[in-house]
Amino acid sequence: MSDQPDDGAPRFPRSSRGELEVDRRESARARFLDSLEDIDSYLAVARRGGPDEFEPRTARYAAASLAIVRVASLFENDDFAVYLDSVPDGARRGVIATRNIVAHAGYVAMDDQLFWRTIDVDLPPLLERLRDAEH
Repeated sequence: MSDQPDDGAPRFPRSSRGELEVDRRESARARFLDSLEDIDSYLAVARRGGPDEFEPRTARYAAASLAIVRVASLFENDDFAVYLDSVPDGARRGVIATRNIVAHAGYVAMDDQLFWRTIDVDLPPLLERLRDAEH
């Protein structure tokens, strides 16, 4: 059988299903790590100046909000599920609840001290653990 179709145009080689699955996993891992880098960047902006300068309606507060939204979005992407197995349910629920406050209730409903603790104490080690997870 020829590698050329009847019209003379070249055929494209087919990848095996195993190769496609490996490519998909590698792509998902790369996108996951890129997301973690983005979140780290938002946290760096948010944490600059410490808790005394962390106030609603500032760029730092907005960066923290975006970090929370992006962390929550990790849990919504099925391709990333394998990298999130080690996240305790309580942490997952906390991130989702914080995201919901940020996205829907607004700053008035936010406990700023708890929000600061989340971005300064809780998220950085979680991100490191996720980055170091091998799957």
